[in-house]
Amino acid sequence: MRQWVVHISIMWGFLGLLAATVLDYTTALIGVKPIGTPVPLWDPIRLLGTIAGVVLVYGTTVVFIKRLRKTEVSLQNSHTSDWAFLSLMWLAGASGLILEIFLYTPITPAWGYSTMIFHVAVAMTLVLMAPFTKFAHAMYRTVALYAHALKPVHERELGGATSGD
Repeated sequence: MRQWVVHISIMWGFLGLLAATVLDYTTALIGVKPIGTPVPLWDPIRLLGTIAGVVLVYGTTVVFIKRLRKTEVSLQNSHTSDWAFLSLMWLAGASGLILEIFLYTPITPAWGYSTMIFHVAVAMTLVLMAPFTKFAHAMYRTVALYAHALKPVHERELGGATSGD
């Protein structure tokens, strides 16, 4: 599997889950649906969340396997922070999918509520740690590309030197 496909699956999986969460909360907030009420599996927001969750778990699982096998040069030197971030991403996706299964079973097991608390704790940890994890490169890289695009073309060709130097 090409590395960019796995990277994109993690990125779009997480962004899809974020979008589904925001949309679900917003529809409840504006009164389209009562807060905390389940929606059918075919609801577009639910489908977005389910598909994004599967894609996220797939991508993180592939990266786990590649890091353990050390098959690619970029994955041979893993730091503890890399494993922690990847673990949190996988746990957030997997616990969310487990919660969805609990939501549509006739009788929710008692430990389903513990799973909900666990899922929220992991998701909030990811959000709060975003500036200090691999998430940061999404922000920093975007800013760097924007700053690079702002440079006049002749400055880039001259290696940063301007005619006034």
